[in-house]
Amino acid sequence: MIHNVNLLTFDFVVRKADVNLHDGMGRHALHLAAEADSVAAVQFLVTDIGVNVNLQTVLACDTALHFAAKVHLRTRSLLTQL
Repeated sequence: MIHNVNLLTFDFVVRKADVNLHDGMGRHALHLAAEADSVAAVQFLVTDIGVNVNLQTVLACDTALHFAAKVHLRTRSLLTQL
């Protein structure tokens, strides 16, 4: 899960991580941040890194909002505003 925005910043800014990488379930960093209800990480990925808020998982075509809508009010609210 993505909880530490400082580590996320390091990976994406310093190490120039590929925002298109996904895990075995097709989830990208944005999906993991939304699933963890990490508002700061979602905000960073979308606003600072430029990740498409409508990025879909590889397998199920779910967006971060789909993940957040399941249980996470804070992240769901943010994603509907971006």
